[in-house]
Amino acid sequence: MSLPILVSMPKKLLLAVFILLLPMLSMGQRVQRIKGSVTDKESKVALIGVTISVTDVQPSPGAVTDANGNFVIENVPVGKHNITVSYLGYQGR
Repeated sequence: MSLPILVSMPKKLLLAVFILLLPMLSMGQRVQRIKGSVTDKESKVALIGVTISVTDVQPSPGAVTDANGNFVIENVPVGKHNITVSYLGYQGR
């Protein structure tokens, strides 16, 4: 008679631990991906090697544009951020 209680007790304990840890697991997933492309304003040509950085997050995540001018910055905390774009031969505004 006591055997079914011993078997069901670990399952209940495991379920309770899982329910308590679930909010912690979801907190770790509060990140976003920033992606886009960079082109010259006048010629519309894709710019290769442009550096894009999220400046208000430490450490500062960033990316460099590929051959098509595309970039992806992973694991950026959810929210609004300041982004800096720099490229040799172009002036910031």
